[in-house]
Amino acid sequence: MKLTETMTTKTLGVNAEDDLAARDKEPMTEQQAVRLRELCERTGEPFDTALTKYQASRRLAYLEELAD
Repeated sequence: MKLTETMTTKTLGVNAEDDLAARDKEPMTEQQAVRLRELCERTGEPFDTALTKYQASRRLAYLEELAD
């Protein structure tokens, strides 16, 4: 049996939806907030303090492209 076949969410006792939901609720890190604020100031975009880690990551990617 291959590793991918043996390590399923059922055998690990993990609910992928619960894991995803928990990850999406984590607030952005201080490092993300600092970088976002810098990029928002440079690009004239609004800064949102309530982003999650995932949302901040996506917003950073967008703003970095915009700033180039």
